[in-house]
Amino acid sequence: MSTDNIKNIFLSPSSIAIIGASEKPGVGKAIFLNILNGYRGKIYPITPSSSSVFGIKAYKSVLDIPEDVDLAVVATPSKIVPSVMEEIGKKKIKASIIVSAGFKEVDESGAKLEQQIQEIGRHNGIRIIGPNCLGIMSLTEQNLVNLTFLKITPKYGEIALVSQSGAICAAIVEDAMAQGIGFSKVISMGNKVDMDENDILELLEEDPSTKVILMYLEDIHDGRRFMNIAKRITLEKRKPIIVLKSGRTPEGAKAAMSHTGALMGSDEIYESVFKQSGVIRVDTMQELFELSTAFSKQPLPVNDKGVVIVSNAGGPAIISTDSCSKYGIQMADISNSKDVISKVIPPHGSSKNPVDIVGDADFNRFEKVLREVLSNPNVGSVVTMCTPSATLDYNELAKTIIRTSKNTGKTMLAALMGLAEGLENKQILSEGGVPHFMYAEPAIRALESMYRFSKWLNIKNDYIKTFSVDKDKVRDILLDVKRQGRSNLLEDEGYEVLKAYGFPVPKSILVNNENDAISASNNIGYPVVMKISSKDVIHKSDAGGVKVGLKNDDEVRNAFNLILHSVKTHYPDAAINGILVQEMITNSRETILGAKQDKLFGALLMFGLGGIYVEILKDVNFRLAPISESEAKVMVESIKTIGLLKGARGEKPSDLSSIVDCLLRLSQLVIDFPEIEEFDINPLLVLEEGKGSRVADVRIGIK
Repeated sequence: MSTDNIKNIFLSPSSIAIIGASEKPGVGKAIFLNILNGYRGKIYPITPSSSSVFGIKAYKSVLDIPEDVDLAVVATPSKIVPSVMEEIGKKKIKASIIVSAGFKEVDESGAKLEQQIQEIGRHNGIRIIGPNCLGIMSLTEQNLVNLTFLKITPKYGEIALVSQSGAICAAIVEDAMAQGIGFSKVISMGNKVDMDENDILELLEEDPSTKVILMYLEDIHDGRRFMNIAKRITLEKRKPIIVLKSGRTPEGAKAAMSHTGALMGSDEIYESVFKQSGVIRVDTMQELFELSTAFSKQPLPVNDKGVVIVSNAGGPAIISTDSCSKYGIQMADISNSKDVISKVIPPHGSSKNPVDIVGDADFNRFEKVLREVLSNPNVGSVVTMCTPSATLDYNELAKTIIRTSKNTGKTMLAALMGLAEGLENKQILSEGGVPHFMYAEPAIRALESMYRFSKWLNIKNDYIKTFSVDKDKVRDILLDVKRQGRSNLLEDEGYEVLKAYGFPVPKSILVNNENDAISASNNIGYPVVMKISSKDVIHKSDAGGVKVGLKNDDEVRNAFNLILHSVKTHYPDAAINGILVQEMITNSRETILGAKQDKLFGALLMFGLGGIYVEILKDVNFRLAPISESEAKVMVESIKTIGLLKGARGEKPSDLSSIVDCLLRLSQLVIDFPEIEEFDINPLLVLEEGKGSRVADVRIGIK
C-alpha cells in the first residue's frame, strides 16, 4: 500500500472498528469515548458481550460488519490479539493500531505473541502502529480524531508529537493543554512492531496541518533512512524536527582495534545523524516544550541579523548578553537607533545593545523602544525581558509586546520574571503568539536553535565528489588478507590501499635486515621513522615497535635491533613481516581520520585532533558517509581545537584543504568497500598551508 493511502487511513479514516470497546471502566471505554468526542466518520464497536456500546450497534467480530472498514483499533488482552489480527486480515482492513500491552516489554511469552502479530500483519499487508502504545490523535479544525486512552483531547495546533514512550507522550500533551498549546498530530509508537519513526515521519512530511515535529526517541531502526527523510522534511518542507533522544551516557567502551571504534559510541552516531539531517536535538523535556512553542508561534530570524535585548534591569541584561556570547548569537548593531532611544529613556539608562530602559519603566516606555528596535534593519530578533516593578503592569506589557511585534516578520521572545506577577500575563502572551520564558537564558537558548535552523535552510545540497582511484588494487589486497584468514591489514598493506585512493603517503620501504634498513634510510633521506610490521602487533608503540627521529646509519642499526628485541619480549609468538622504514615529517600538526561500519547506520567517518592523546581529549566529530565537500569542511572546522590548525600565536596555518581532500577520499573508500569495518589514520600529519599532509600511521580492519 502506498504511503499516501496509509497516511489517509491513519490520519483521516472514514470508518473505525474498535475491538475491545466497552462501557466498563478501562482502556476500551476510554478510547471509545474519545472517538465519540469529535470524530465524524463511522464507528463500529466490537465486543462479544454486548449488542451496543453507548447506544451504537456493536458486533462480535470485524467479520460481522457489512461495510468496508478503514482502520482497526485493538484494545483487547494481549493473548487474543493474534486471533483478532487474523480476523482483521480476513476483513481486508489495511491499518491497525494496537494499544494492548503485554508483549516484549513484559517477558519472553509476550515477545512470542508480538512476533506472531508481526507475521500476521506482514502476511495480510496490514500496517501496524504499536503494540503497547497510547494510540494516535489526528486533529484538524474540522475533525478531532482521538484514538488514544488519554483523558483529554487537546485543541488543534500546528505541532506534531511522536513518542516512543506513552508516559512522556501523556505528560507533554497535558502540559501543553495547561499552556493553551494545541497539536496537529499525537502519535505513540509503542513497541514499533511495524510502523517506526521513519514511517511516521513520512506520514507527517506532507501533512499541511503540521508545522513543527517533536520526537521522543529511545532508538532508531534505520539511521540512514531516518537521515534522508528528516533532511527532506527540514530542508525541502522547511519543518523543524526537534528530538529528545534518551541514552546520552556511554554504555562502556567496547574493545576495539582502532581509536575510531573506541570513540564512536552510539550517542556520537546519533549526534552526527541529527546534524546531517538538520534535526535539532535537546536534552530535556523542558527544552523540547520551549522549542516547539518558539518554532510554532514565531517566524525564524534572518540568519545574518542579530538580536536585541530590551530590559528594565541592568544585571539581567548583562546575563542575557553573556548567554548570547555562550550560544554564539550575534548582538545586533543598533547605533543608528541610539538618538531615538536616548530621547525615550532616562540619562542613566543605556541606548546600546543590550538596551537598559531603567527600573522605573512603564509599558509605554517599553512600547516606544520596542517599536524603534523592531523597525531597525539590522535587527533579526528581540528578547524582551523585565523584572517586577511598581511602575510596570505586566498584563499591559504583554499586550504591548504582542502589538509591537505582530506582522514585523521578526522573532520576538519574552522573559517576564517573577512568578508572583500571576499567570494572566503569560496567558496573554501565549494567546498572542509570543513564547514566554521564566528567565532570559532559556529564551536565548531557544533563539540559538531558531538561528541554527534558519542557517540550515540556506545550505545547498552539494554533489558528492568522486576521485579516479584503483579499486582493483584494493580489492586484490583485501581478498589476499581474507584468504590468509586475517582481519587486520599490515601497515605496508594499508599504505598500498591508501596509495590506490590517492592519499598523501610518505616514502616507505619494508626491510628485513640491518643493511637493508640503512640502505632504505639513505634512499628516503634522513631523518626517518622505523616501525614493526606484524599482524600480531596492533598497538605498535606500546610494544616498543616504533622509533622516530633517526638521523644516521648507526641510529638506524640500533633501532632495528631494539625494535625486534622489544617486540619479541612483548609478543614472543608474533609473526614478524619486517620493519617499515619511513620518511619522517617535521613541523606538522597531528590529526586523526577514522571510519567504522555500523550495523544500523552503515559507514561513518571521524575527524579530530590526533596523536597519543586522542582518546583523552576526544576532540573529534562524526558524519555518515558519503559526505560532500562542504560537510567535510564543517567536520574540520567543528573541532574545539581548530584554532591550533588555523595558526595560534603567530604560527603559520595548517593545510586544511588537504584534510578535506583526505576525508573525501576516505568517504569514497569506505562506501566502495563496506567490508572495511574499522579504519584509522593516526596521525595524519598536516603541514603548513599549501604543503599538504602525510599519513604517518594507518590501521585497517576488515570483516
